Amino acid sequence: MNRLISFIAGSIWIGGGAWVFAPRAQAAKTQIPPPPKSAKEEQSSYQDCRKDALKLRKKGRIALRLSICQEQYPGAERYIQCKKEVLKEYKSKKKARSRLKACKAEQRALMFDPKEVIPFDVKESSLYFAGVGLNLPRKWEGYGMGNYNCTHLASYLETQKGAEYLLFGNHPKVYQGLKGESLKGLLKKLKAKKQGNRWVSPTFGELDHVKKPDRLAHYFPLASCSFERRLGRLYEGVKIFFLPEAASKFVFPYFGVAFYTKQVNETARSLAQKIAEALGSDYKIQNRPNKTFYIATTPFTEFDEEGDPYNLCQDPSSPYVGLVRARAKLNKPDFALIANVQTLCRFGERMAGKL
Repeated sequence: MNRLISFIAGSIWIGGGAWVFAPRAQAAKTQIPPPPKSAKEEQSSYQDCRKDALKLRKKGRIALRLSICQEQYPGAERYIQCKKEVLKEYKSKKKARSRLKACKAEQRALMFDPKEVIPFDVKESSLYFAGVGLNLPRKWEGYGMGNYNCTHLASYLETQKGAEYLLFGNHPKVYQGLKGESLKGLLKKLKAKKQGNRWVSPTFGELDHVKKPDRLAHYFPLASCSFERRLGRLYEGVKIFFLPEAASKFVFPYFGVAFYTKQVNETARSLAQKIAEALGSDYKIQNRPNKTFYIATTPFTEFDEEGDPYNLCQDPSSPYVGLVRARAKLNKPDFALIANVQTLCRFGERMAGKL
């Protein structure tokens, strides 16, 4: 079974700053969280974020923090920029009224709407999942992230404990810095130590199937932020996973996952089709065992020992990869995710280059 499915099957946010393995029914009994931030609240948060950024002394740090503001509040950033452009052209709000409505529509498209079954948007080659950009690395400095609780991410960066090892595995040799290494050389270079049936590197993550060197599968440590606002009837939870670089405190957005309730009026297949259409005309559905649908620009031809797509960074032809998993006894979706494979592969090259 897919290692992501194994993790997600019983994992649900029940408050208190942690994800635990608990029945979904238990999650429904917890205190009702506040609603998601409104468009005006997001604009205010974005403006506050910009003000804090502009207080920094170094230009490089200002630019970096501004990019973080844009990723955390993409809808608000787009609305404010759009409004500036419109008022520059028309000078008066009255004459620009219809154009400003279009600006608001652009903001809504980039915000997370719990009433919509598709939790993401792709705009100008950028991916936005549940109201947050999954495009640029950001330096973690303890600030919040809109509607999200990032306790898990902050804890990992502080302690390097509690990481998850999920999703797409690659043979370490797909990265330039590790080509030509023998298995013994790899384990030594990665400073990996055996833990049960696997080997773990303190910075590079988990290595599986060491007894089959040609099928070695590597997974970077991941840490996440969880949507902690009211989700309505369609969603049970939303998480965003990051590739954290503990030494520099930089985090790289990797994928977002949305958990659905049984009230979703879609089959897993129809949701996969809608996700493919939202990603772009080049994206197609690939049906796999265990009621799983993958969405990518080209069919996967190589799979690991668990049946998951393998070595995507050997030829990262599909910028994004989607996945929809059906419920065990129904055709309705259990969860869907969108991964920025480009981020995974660039992160891999970055980390391999530092060894």
